[in-house]
Amino acid sequence: MISLNNKNNFFFKHRNDLIIWVGLFFAAALIVILVQLVALPHVFPSWHAGDGLMAGSDAVSFHNTAVEMAESIRNEGWSAWELRPKGWMPAGVAAAIYALSWPKPSALIPLNAAVHATTFLVVVKIMQFVVPALKTAFTSALPFAFFPSAMLWYTQIHRDGYQILGITFFLYGLLLVINQNNWDHIYWPSKLGGFLSIIAGIVMVWLARPHSLVILLLMSLILFLFIGAVLFFMSCKRVIKLKTVLAQLIPMALLILVIVPLTQAEDASKYQLEAVEDEQESVVTAEEADPERPELKWERTSWLPQALDDQLYAVSYLRSVRYPAKYGETESGIDYDRSFHNMYDYIYYLPRALQIGFLAPFPDEWFGEGSKEMSVLFRRASAFEMTFIYLALPFLLYGVWIWRKKIEMWVMIIFCTGMMLPIVYSVPNVGTIYRYRYGYLMLLVALGVAAFFELLKRLRKRNRPMETFDINKRR
Repeated sequence: MISLNNKNNFFFKHRNDLIIWVGLFFAAALIVILVQLVALPHVFPSWHAGDGLMAGSDAVSFHNTAVEMAESIRNEGWSAWELRPKGWMPAGVAAAIYALSWPKPSALIPLNAAVHATTFLVVVKIMQFVVPALKTAFTSALPFAFFPSAMLWYTQIHRDGYQILGITFFLYGLLLVINQNNWDHIYWPSKLGGFLSIIAGIVMVWLARPHSLVILLLMSLILFLFIGAVLFFMSCKRVIKLKTVLAQLIPMALLILVIVPLTQAEDASKYQLEAVEDEQESVVTAEEADPERPELKWERTSWLPQALDDQLYAVSYLRSVRYPAKYGETESGIDYDRSFHNMYDYIYYLPRALQIGFLAPFPDEWFGEGSKEMSVLFRRASAFEMTFIYLALPFLLYGVWIWRKKIEMWVMIIFCTGMMLPIVYSVPNVGTIYRYRYGYLMLLVALGVAAFFELLKRLRKRNRPMETFDINKRR
């Protein structure tokens, strides 16, 4: 068994880690092969855009860009290669592999399977901070790996797989740094491993979706304050020493210093730049798309830091102006008429945002008829997944109670919830929210599943008949 009490708990240090990774790798590779070579071409040909790609998805654009770049590499050499052509990291990675092999999505099967298997292994190890038993952690993470909606990225060319891997690396590293098992005797290799995992996660997120770093920075600051307050309180009660407090907070302060420069990059702050620099052009476009939609008016909150107020404005602008201008009102739109004009509007909307973040799409939308055959199938798949999520979330509340003294659990909940909310606030579309929130919500669902198994374990112990004591046995 893998135990977090083992100070040598690094990737593939244990045989079980390798078994989990290899098993998931081959399972994911088999699913990719079936989708690309069987399901799309022969079962759902109307959805097939060729080469195993789904029609109408970003994967088609990524693939076409990768093919063009691979051809340029062959003709001009590797000087023609870019990691993120048009800002698309999956296209750059695919182009490099196409140039070295063949220009078909099937060449990416090993990479996609490896990314998905690695993400699953990291999720299992994250779960072990709360439930050290490998069997429980593994079983709790299975929905994360095998929900049908996850196939949208690991069977295609997509950035979501890299984004989710980066987020899980970040969270795993953070939990390694603050691991309660090391509070009495600080184990610096574990701290170093955690810090390196955090850096790897930040780089992966920056490559996949640079603008997510702004949210990641905000959550890092919130968690820094939360963890600092908890540790300071425990230090005042003499439960831990001051050096323990510093050992937890210094790596977090360093990671914040790493994120800050990356958020200043143009591609990381593109939504804010668009909102400020291109406002007039975008407002005109939005009015043309929806003449009845009023121009966004923003009220500055005087006591709020200017940088944070600017970010709130950028999110509101994206929701109320840019998104309607680009997409208009879609079938999966939700609260399309809600807009935010100051910080207080965000606060008033918070209960609704939490409801959407955790529970949308709602049951009355599960079996509705879509305009396309593909959307109908997606609704049915979401009905299955949401039923499971609805069953798991109540047990998450039970888990909060039984693991309330584990700071790792609180960090997971705060992090995942905090990363979901900006998605709900900025995009009035359930389909987009459903995909973007996957990594965060499914981590919380895994906690709920683990709490269910813990409840069963405790019920078995309570119902187990007590052994009768026979005094003759001692003679």
